[in-house]
Amino acid sequence: MEVEKKDTSFNFEDFKNQAISDLKAGKMLVGKDGILTPLIKEFLEAALEGEMNSHMALALRSLIIRIDATARVARPCKALWDPLSLRRQETEKAALIPRL
Repeated sequence: MEVEKKDTSFNFEDFKNQAISDLKAGKMLVGKDGILTPLIKEFLEAALEGEMNSHMALALRSLIIRIDATARVARPCKALWDPLSLRRQETEKAALIPRL
């Protein structure tokens, strides 16, 4: 399940030029329409996206480990199906049976 990603790349040069002109115009630094609001928004969204990616990767890794552990338990013991092991068992049985 992949989330659609909007192409709203943040252009720092445009932001910087706009911030300088807004600062000269006497606009507030913070607040709903503040100069730094777009920068703070971009920073927080990037941090949340990184946190979600990390969380999802950890959850996926945990799921894979659980599935792998379940698959190991469900498999038959290799020693029972290994051809070398079967030959060894036949040889041991043949040694126990007296030859006539």
